[in-house]
Amino acid sequence: MRPTEFTKDEIINAGKQLQAAARGVTGFALRQLIGGGNPTRLKQVWDDYISTTQGEAVNILATDLPSDVAEELEKAKRGMLEHLHTLTLSLNATAIKNAERRAEEADRNAREIRLNADRELNDAATTVNDLEEKLTQSQLAVDKLMDQNQHQLQEIAKLQERIDQMTIAADKARADHSTLAALLDRESAASKAAQERAEKAIAEAAKLQGILQGKGNANDSKGSLVATAASGKVKKQGA
Repeated sequence: MRPTEFTKDEIINAGKQLQAAARGVTGFALRQLIGGGNPTRLKQVWDDYISTTQGEAVNILATDLPSDVAEELEKAKRGMLEHLHTLTLSLNATAIKNAERRAEEADRNAREIRLNADRELNDAATTVNDLEEKLTQSQLAVDKLMDQNQHQLQEIAKLQERIDQMTIAADKARADHSTLAALLDRESAASKAAQERAEKAIAEAAKLQGILQGKGNANDSKGSLVATAASGKVKKQGA
């Protein structure tokens, strides 16, 4: 794209504005004020304007001066213009060098900033990788713990089932023991009752035996008396 060209009037007006603001009229100051253009061309236009203006003023003065003074004045004017031009070129070169130096510094700073940013990004990437690895290891540990927990839950379920079965068996055993105890109590009561009946029967049998024995002794005594009497009767009959 072709750079924008500014008219001489625009450049000269910008130079006058800089003079009114007590600022030095340089190519870069003109460029900054009008918003573009080649600093060398802008300064050349301004210098041409200044030369023309001063030449007109000198010509006006020269009409009132002697020829030798006017000639010396012209030489002095040309020397001043050459010196001004040289000074302008020197200042322009210095400004360009300063601008280039600032551009190099800015570029160096930008490279350093980018290098630091790259380092920080690398460090951040390393940190992220470490965190992801730790997260993976943590997830594996959690999965392992969950598997162990699941296994323990299964073992607990089996133990609980066995405890339930043992509880049921214990309840049944207690029920069976209660039933057996009740049967034993009934058997014990029946045995005791039978023993009491047997003891009563034995006592009654002993009593009856005593009665029968008493009667037997009486019969024996009566028989002896009968025998004795019969024996005496026989003896009497024999005599």
